[in-house]
Amino acid sequence: MALSAPYHDGEIAIQERYGDRPRALGLTRALFDTIPAGSMSFLREQQICVLGATAGDGAIWATTLFGAPGFMEPSDDGKRLHVSLVGNRAAISDDPALSLLRDGAPVGSLQIDLTRRTRLRVNGLAREVSGDGFVIEVERAYPNCPKYIQRRAAEPHSAPATPAQYSHGTTLTPDHLALIASADTFFIASSHPDGPVDASHRGGAPGFVELRGSVLRFADYVGNAMYNTLGNLHLNPRAGLSFVDFDRGLQLHLTGTARLDLQQPGTERRSTGRWVEFSPTAWVTGPIGATSRWVFQEASPFNP
Repeated sequence: MALSAPYHDGEIAIQERYGDRPRALGLTRALFDTIPAGSMSFLREQQICVLGATAGDGAIWATTLFGAPGFMEPSDDGKRLHVSLVGNRAAISDDPALSLLRDGAPVGSLQIDLTRRTRLRVNGLAREVSGDGFVIEVERAYPNCPKYIQRRAAEPHSAPATPAQYSHGTTLTPDHLALIASADTFFIASSHPDGPVDASHRGGAPGFVELRGSVLRFADYVGNAMYNTLGNLHLNPRAGLSFVDFDRGLQLHLTGTARLDLQQPGTERRSTGRWVEFSPTAWVTGPIGATSRWVFQEASPFNP
């Protein structure tokens, strides 16, 4: 069923600022309170699930989960999505986002197919949390466009059966900075002050995330006019980022605060004049837990 109140006040404020309110309203027919029937098979085929969750102190963390096709299973009525952690080397007690899951806690998720450049958002409440997995009780589900997704393909890879190793800190290391500077993809979790959490994808040519000391700055490219992430950040500056090192099978999780720089559109191709500056306050590194190696194939034709 379509959502009766598809946008919150933060999203509406950004939509109106850029004259995209009519376009956003035209997309409401694709926003549902259950998983659409046409997305059921898509979910069963996916190997990547990005998850966003909020800590008790308001910090937001994002994590990128990997699994074999079938590790996500929607219920027949589309009201629940079961995510299995069986066989995933990510430790639920150490992963900064998974460790926050409690019954009834708001969660945002993004299921993304890097090969076919398709993605689906599924947001709601955590249920039945255990070491074997969890369930998302669906409150909001909708597909997203293929823009800025770099094509990668999964190849079989024998990951060593070693315990997950995690590190924690507050100051980014040279290795972290190198990963961020070379990244063509990252994921961002944000939240409305009242609780609903969202997880989203960001992509571009390597270097699209600029480093100004320890501050990360990235452009907000032309998107679907919903402004889910910017709408959240407009009201709540907390955010969580996940950078995946696809070559080494590692993941860098960041939590911190974001500042919106909403200027006028510039002269560069596809420039919107919108920027986000993210100041990390803590980091966690760990394995991605994948049994496949994700190999770069092609940059997105939409990259500026």
